[in-house]
Amino acid sequence: MSLLLCPLLAGIEPIGGDPDLMYRPIKHELARHLRQGTLPYWSDHFGLGIPLVAESHVAAFYPPNWVFYRVLDVPIAFRLSEWLHYLALAAATYAYARESGLTPWGCTSAAIGFSLCGFQAIHAVHEPFYTLMPYMPLCLLLGDWFVSTGQFRWLALLALAWGAQVTIGHFQIQMWTAGLVLTTGGWRVLRRRLPGTRWLALASGLGWGAAIAWAQLGLTWELMHQSILML
Repeated sequence: MSLLLCPLLAGIEPIGGDPDLMYRPIKHELARHLRQGTLPYWSDHFGLGIPLVAESHVAAFYPPNWVFYRVLDVPIAFRLSEWLHYLALAAATYAYARESGLTPWGCTSAAIGFSLCGFQAIHAVHEPFYTLMPYMPLCLLLGDWFVSTGQFRWLALLALAWGAQVTIGHFQIQMWTAGLVLTTGGWRVLRRRLPGTRWLALASGLGWGAAIAWAQLGLTWELMHQSILML
């Protein structure tokens, strides 16, 4: 995977369309504010001005962005973030496939196939999508470990992982992730005849994740509500 994606590290990256018209410009603004020790609560560099922190595509509360875009130049940070998230997707998919009982070769095939599938290829120009995807198999893995063992450390890590995923914005894949965690968790509880309270705890873990990400969710909800009132 690292060899297939190494062109990102050499400066080859998605250009035109959304990357140049949306994602990199808002990341430039995020980087400018982070280097000033703040967040882009308001930016007058877009239209007539916008509370940019409330625009979920900025992912202003996503912790890795605080490192990438405060320390590195935006073009380098943009490419490095994409490269690392693709590698994380392959690693998380391999781990979840292994937990599901696949052989090492089967896990490798699953990791490569999922990381380089058509969905990933077509959304290589959409920063939220490739950033979000590693958290889907990771959350499924953590949910499975909690249901199987009942150990709350896995539930706490699930809350952190899903909360981090929510802060990336765009919110659709996050809802799919939560739904898959609850569905597979419920199936494992029934199949293994485990205590039903574990499924309820699993749901509460996702609730904790939403609470972790509430700074982003609350601001985005307020921006959406105000936009509707202005129509």
